[in-house]
Order: sequence, then C-alpha cells, then structure tokens
Amino acid sequence: VILINDFLILVLITIFPGFGAGGMLMTEPAISTAIDFDELKIGKRREATYTGILTLIARLSIVFSGMTLILVQMTTGFESNATAQTSIAIFGLTILVSLIPLLGILIGIFIFKFFPINHEKFKEMQIDLKLLHEKRKRELNKNES
Repeated sequence: VILINDFLILVLITIFPGFGAGGMLMTEPAISTAIDFDELKIGKRREATYTGILTLIARLSIVFSGMTLILVQMTTGFESNATAQTSIAIFGLTILVSLIPLLGILIGIFIFKFFPINHEKFKEMQIDLKLLHEKRKRELNKNES
C-alpha cells in the first residue's frame, strides 16, 4: 500500500483532476456543436432530445459517484465518527480525490478522440448552417405570402 503523508505530493496528485474540471468548461460548446452537426445531418434541431440524454447521464454520474465514494470508504475502513483515520482510510480518500478523477479524465479523452468535428469542420458547419437557416427563412416568408 502506497501512503501519501507529504502534503506537496498530495497537491501534485490532485492537480490532475483540475484538468478534468477545466474540461467541464467545454461541455456547452461541445453540446451545441453536436446539436448543430445533428441539425445538418437530420434537417431539424433536437435540443430537447440532447437535454434529456444529458440529464440522464448527469443523474447516472451522481449515482456512480455516490456508489464509488461508499465502496472506497467501506473497503478502506473509513469511520466518519473517528477522531483519527487509519492510514488505509486516508489512502482511500487520496484515491477518491486523485486516481478516480484521473481515470474519468482518461475515459473522457478517449471518448473525445471520436468527436468528428475539428476546427475546419466547425467552420464549414457554420457556413452550412447559415445557408440552411436562410433557406428556411425564405421558405417561411414564401409560405406566409
């Protein structure tokens, strides 16, 4: 069992989850880009569908986080009422704030490798969307006449 008793080492290990937290800033731009991509492929906007799926994923992640927290604390012997924790319990807490978030980051990076839109594709999509929206606007104006 590796024990981390040095505060500096703990800080260095917990820097990695910060990168994952920074990735949360990209959630909304990535979602809106995916919705735009979907609109170009399908022909209509489906924000409600994406919102429903994202809400489901968020709820499942809350359940997964809670289960992971409980599992690690039970496995390592964490006692919430204890005045001091065992070294194994402290190690379990260290895992919860460092290695598990790092695993989440790595999974996220792996998934993002399959995101089909790069900067060039994004610029093309914006032009195509503008043309599509102008076409729809003309059709609406034509139908209103």
